[in-house]
Amino acid sequence: MGSRVVSCARCAAFVFDLDGCVWTGDVLVPGAAEVLALPPRTGPRVSFLTNNSAARSATMQAKLERLGVQAALPEVLTPLEILGEVIDARWGPSRVLVIGTELLGSTLAESGHTLVPGRAIPRGPSGGCRS
Repeated sequence: MGSRVVSCARCAAFVFDLDGCVWTGDVLVPGAAEVLALPPRTGPRVSFLTNNSAARSATMQAKLERLGVQAALPEVLTPLEILGEVIDARWGPSRVLVIGTELLGSTLAESGHTLVPGRAIPRGPSGGCRS
């Protein structure tokens, strides 16, 4: 795919992926601060998105602030905040067997879902589940 210049003047919204695009570890990606300063806060909407299912939006928003990026909490989305809504929209309040972090389970319970008790799956040496 070739590169092309896109005018941001007519954009209604900007979505920035956090992990690896805005930051790497605890450091902003080179050029990220300049790009994030481009959209005026009175103009297009700005959202920050991560696929990190081990952190809530407040944690990601606090990290943005520590790195010098202004972001309102509703602008930051993680799977934890979205998943409960998606399950509810597709299947209504549900019984859910969570295979993941305690934070994932507690967030789904807070979203109105019932957690199905299950036996913990042993973790492998790297911390992941054994297959």
